[in-house]
Amino acid sequence: MQNVKGLIFIYLLVLPVICMGNTNNHIPLDTVEITTFRDTVYDSNLPAIEFKLKTYYNFYGSTTAGYNLILRGAEIDLNGAILYKEDPELGQRVQLHLINPFHLHVGDSTDNRRIDCVLVKHKFPFNDRFHEDDSLVVLTDKGNFTLYLSEEKRSAAKYAPKIETLSKELTDTEQKLSNSLLIIAAIIVICIIGGLIGFIYYRREQRIKSEEMNKLLALLSENEMSNRQLKAKMSDLMRNNFNTINRLCYEYFEKSDTNFLKRSIYAKVEQEIDKLKSQEQLADLEKFLDEYCDGLITRLTSQLPQLSEADKQLLVYLYSGLSARTICILMDIQLKTFYMRRLRLKNKIAESDAPDKEWFIANM
Repeated sequence: MQNVKGLIFIYLLVLPVICMGNTNNHIPLDTVEITTFRDTVYDSNLPAIEFKLKTYYNFYGSTTAGYNLILRGAEIDLNGAILYKEDPELGQRVQLHLINPFHLHVGDSTDNRRIDCVLVKHKFPFNDRFHEDDSLVVLTDKGNFTLYLSEEKRSAAKYAPKIETLSKELTDTEQKLSNSLLIIAAIIVICIIGGLIGFIYYRREQRIKSEEMNKLLALLSENEMSNRQLKAKMSDLMRNNFNTINRLCYEYFEKSDTNFLKRSIYAKVEQEIDKLKSQEQLADLEKFLDEYCDGLITRLTSQLPQLSEADKQLLVYLYSGLSARTICILMDIQLKTFYMRRLRLKNKIAESDAPDKEWFIANM
């Protein structure tokens, strides 16, 4: 019992210190994790300083941007960071500065086999807008390093130094080759022949690479066109598959209160209708719409969570291409009720803040 009282007393003493260390609306300070080890397989081709974007999210009332810094036998001073937020709606670029001052020295340039892995998470003022063109600029004594949120821009930034190096090497090679040809032309014909052979071989390799690249681009373009055509065909196929049931339901709707149709026909029609009413069929329709209509149902559910199950069911039938009378039969409603519910649903979507609301309405 005395031990328990002692633990409670220690906790009450430590609690104010813990609370004082986490101020500013409970926003945690910038996080730094450093791991240092020696390289067992040395590779001089790897960059001495390398930045990799790790995380980008909102948490604890702030916007967090994290990255991995890898140092191979190098050292660097991190002096802070700036987060550039792109706002396409306003057509401007917002600059966010760190919540807390930040400075860190890491690495050791005296040991070329030493590797420092640093995980840094910077905290910026909260901003709920995220865009693929957002970028994080890390300020260092070795210059500024830009990390892009977009995978495409990160790839371009990653290979830009290599392309620049290859271009410089190509320029230097051509310059040296030109100078060598001039010197060799004045000295000996054999050197000229050797230089010409080397130049021809180089140009041939460049031409082969260029042709392979053009073929690859053409193949990618062809595949993209084929995918678009396939989606269009599947969408048409989905709508055409319901033509038969649309006709049957039309007859059933128009003549269900008369005695002109035989009981066997009614039984068959009702059997097909019961299949369409089942939850399994509804789930298959949702899966089909998601797969071949650019994730239509998933995007609808995420952007309009306030929709009821009945509204969602009505939209699934509408997007599947079913006629008004068919939907009336499947949902056990009157035709007048159908048109009223569809109009009300259109107005509800139009008044929402869903990014794809015009697309949702156009497909109805």
